Amino acid sequence: MEQQTENVKVDLMTNPTTIQVEKTVEIHAMISQKGKPVNDADKVRFEIWPKGDDDKKESLKTKRMGDGMYVAEKTFKQTGEYEVMYHVTARGGHVMDSQTITVRP
Repeated sequence: MEQQTENVKVDLMTNPTTIQVEKTVEIHAMISQKGKPVNDADKVRFEIWPKGDDDKKESLKTKRMGDGMYVAEKTFKQTGEYEVMYHVTARGGHVMDSQTITVRP
C-alpha cells in the first residue's frame, strides 16, 4: 500500500507477513521522498483496531531504525481482521492511509 503527498511516499508492511495470534509482529513504515529514505520524520505512529470496531483504536509509537524505516511491535490477542492506519508527519506534510491485515490462529 502506498500514498504520496508532498512527494513523501509510505510503504506499509509487516514482519512476518503471515500474522499469528499471540506472536509478536513488527509493523514497518518505509518512508521515502524522491527515491531517498526519510530519516527525519517529525512523527510516525500507527493506529490499530479490529475491523468494524472503531471504538477499540490503539495507538502505537514507532522507533526510527534508519534507511527510512520506522517500526512498532504488536502482539494480537485475537484472530480476525484489523485495520492498520499510519500517520506520518514529515517535511511539511502529513500522510495517512490504512490497510487491512488478518491475524490467524
